[in-house]
Amino acid sequence: MQQVGKRQQSWVIGSLLAILVLLLSLGLATTSAGAKATSSHTERARIMKKNSRSLKAATLNAKGLSIAWKDVLRHKVKLLKQLKKTIAKEKGSVYSARQVKTLNHKIDRLNRKYTRKLKRLKTHKDPTDIYYTWYKEPGGYVAFMKEKIKWVGRRAYVVWGIREHDGKFNNYGGHGDGFIM
Repeated sequence: MQQVGKRQQSWVIGSLLAILVLLLSLGLATTSAGAKATSSHTERARIMKKNSRSLKAATLNAKGLSIAWKDVLRHKVKLLKQLKKTIAKEKGSVYSARQVKTLNHKIDRLNRKYTRKLKRLKTHKDPTDIYYTWYKEPGGYVAFMKEKIKWVGRRAYVVWGIREHDGKFNNYGGHGDGFIM
């Protein structure tokens, strides 16, 4: 009789150990899946933030649109096309269908504004003393400058200038001494 009791007791202990091991392995699996979900959530948030910054950099307000020139508008249209492709690739994994539709609507509206302004500027001729330049900054941003320069002999004076960077315009000019070319 005692042998049957010992067998039963060892079977119960073995079963409990098996159940304990199973529960622990499920607990660890759940923890690692939770870590993966957190990691993908932070990755998703990072991608959304990056795309939001890109949209903001490609957006000009009414005043900015009124003073923007051809190079700036072409660059903004290019940024919007790249952003639209990126958002289309991320549909389902980062953005929901509704979010994609909303973002595409914003991008299309901005694109229409910029192309209308570009068509109006196509026939516009600037005076010969207006110079356009652009440069790429270390962060990958492209900055544009438009300057009116007055030449006195070999010396050039910046009468006024506008610098566009990341959708913001800064005026400058009247730099006293000028520079020699």
